[in-house]
Amino acid sequence: MKEYTRLESDSIGEMEIPENAYYGVQSLRARENFPITGAKLHPVFIKNLARIKRAAAITNRAIEMLCGKKGDYTIIHPNDHVNMAQSTNDVIPTAGKLTVLDLLKPLDKSLLRLSNALYQKADEFDDVIKIGRTQLEDAVPMRLGQSFHAYATMISRDRDRLMKIRSEMYTVNMGATAIGTAINTSSFYLANIVPTLARITGYPLTQADDLFDSITTLTHTVDTLELSF
Repeated sequence: MKEYTRLESDSIGEMEIPENAYYGVQSLRARENFPITGAKLHPVFIKNLARIKRAAAITNRAIEMLCGKKGDYTIIHPNDHVNMAQSTNDVIPTAGKLTVLDLLKPLDKSLLRLSNALYQKADEFDDVIKIGRTQLEDAVPMRLGQSFHAYATMISRDRDRLMKIRSEMYTVNMGATAIGTAINTSSFYLANIVPTLARITGYPLTQADDLFDSITTLTHTVDTLELSF
């Protein structure tokens, strides 16, 4: 059966896209280029990226509803009318922070179960005597329950660290666009993008006070995560 296609182009060149597809040329190009590294993105990150950046699909659906043909961006344009000048430099970091927030939920639950189990074992083994060790050598007697209590305390401390990190994730740089100038965005978009994203995700997101700083210090988030452990 013959597959019908439409022709779309970007700054690199033209590509044939399945006629019924809602995605655009850049999505197809990304799909073809991603296998180069062999690395796979976390599915939660992909979900959050899609939450933010659905421009081509929304545009093509709108064009279809207006009795146009998919890919005819003279009717509705994915960048001018939907994407609103979003940039890799604000979309990717924001999607990354949303991913961290999503993954923190199940992680926190698992760590809580683990710490509770270790505290339970600490009580259960409180009357069991063992040899304590220091410098990898036998030292003095201690209770096995004390060892398990220390394990539980360590896990609880890590939970506290992760909860402190959570607050860092709530500040995002959506609206900064490429370098922090919010170039090509409207004042309405700039004022509403983060509140809208907060409503969609359910997180108390806030826009960074200094968008220039938020673009130039993206490594701060990574450093925060690394230093916590």
